This record gives sequence, C-alpha cells and structure tokens, in this order.
Amino acid sequence: MPPATSAEDMRVNINWGAVMRTWSRSGNREYKCIQYNKYCIEYCLLHLKSRKKLYNVRQRAIDLVARAYTSISADDFAQLFGANVEEAVLAAKGFGWGYDEPTHMILPSPRVPPPHTPTPSEEQLRRLADYVSFLEN
Repeated sequence: MPPATSAEDMRVNINWGAVMRTWSRSGNREYKCIQYNKYCIEYCLLHLKSRKKLYNVRQRAIDLVARAYTSISADDFAQLFGANVEEAVLAAKGFGWGYDEPTHMILPSPRVPPPHTPTPSEEQLRRLADYVSFLEN
C-alpha cells in the first residue's frame, strides 16, 4: 500500500493490517485486530464477516490443541484461543476438558472419531468383481 494512502486515513491503515493478518492466518494478531479495534470491526463486519472468521480461527485452535496437547497452560491456550484466561478456561470446561486449578493447566481430551462401520464381505466381493471385469474389458 502506498505510504501516502496509509497516512491519509487511519482507518485505511488499520483495515489494511486486518486484511494482511487474515491473509497470513496469524491467529493471535488476527484476534486482536478483529476483537479490539473498532475500525477493524466496522471493516470486518462488512467485508470479512469477522464473527464467522473469528469462529473459524477459534475452531482451528481448538482442533489443534485437542490433537496436539495432553496438557497446555491456561495462558498459552488463551493466546491460541484469542481470549483472556478466564474466558479460555470457561470455554475449555465447556468442551468437556479438564482444568487443574493449582497448576493452571488445561487438559484437553482428544476428539473421538466416529466409529467406522466395516464394509460387508459381499459388498467387498462385488466391488472386486466389478473392478476385475473393468480391467478385463
């Protein structure tokens, strides 16, 4: 963005920063821009649909924490989640995760994938026969 344009209007500069953070997917900086900047919120509500974006970013953080951590400090989770520590702890409890008060550690439980129903033998045999007949023709 040309320096003259950013110097003219503070909103343009702030909105440009919001777009760049969204594009680079830098979660923590994205949260701060979307939540705490009134100019950015005006812009995001119109152009980036910030509430949905915020939800998607938070969902990615939750999925990451659930898959990658057996325990994480409340401060670190709050930073990934884009909220203060109290809100992050309440959210973690809402997901059914544990919270150890003395150590301030959140204990995420891994998401259990839906059970896979095996394909019946007859169905597998039919698919194999179809594939063999395809190869023969």
